[in-house]
Formats: sequence, structure tokens, C-alpha cells
Amino acid sequence: MARRSGGGRGGRIFPGLHEKFLSRAVASHDKWHIERGCEGCGRLASLDAGEPHISTGMGVWSVLFNPHFPDRNPEFFHDETLYTVTGDLIVPVVVGD
Repeated sequence: MARRSGGGRGGRIFPGLHEKFLSRAVASHDKWHIERGCEGCGRLASLDAGEPHISTGMGVWSVLFNPHFPDRNPEFFHDETLYTVTGDLIVPVVVGD
């Protein structure tokens, strides 16, 4: 897998990324909440606590997408690479290290 500029193992910071993931999880939870066995409750609690989670590049792109600036972050469009997201920091998941 080729490394992206500004990325690599050090990761990249996207200000507001955590809040965007959290607001999307809240909206999804509010729409799909089920009283028993709600998987969204655990995900929402985890995000709210700031715990790391895994996302694809496309997932990162979808929360960063801004219709006023559609050309921002094109490197994540259709990117199925896995990233660990901790707060506003994303780091590619490296398999085999």
C-alpha cells in the first residue's frame, strides 16, 4: 500500500473530526434506537468517551464532506483502507507490524 503525503504512521489531524463522527452517531442512534440489544448505544458511548474506533477512508470522507467545498480530501473518496480514529487524529491501520 502506498503512503499518502501528510499521512503515514504519524497520522493526520482533521480539526472537528471527532465531533462530526459523534454527531453522525447521535443522529443514527436517535433514528434507529431499540430499547434492548441496541448496538448503537455502545458505539455512541464509546465515541462520546473519546475511545479509538476503526473507520474506512470513505467513512472519514463522508463525515468530512462539505457540499460547499466538494473537492476537499479527495484522497479518501472510495478509499477502503482502514484507519484508527482517535479524536481528530487518523492513523492508517498497518497489518503485519
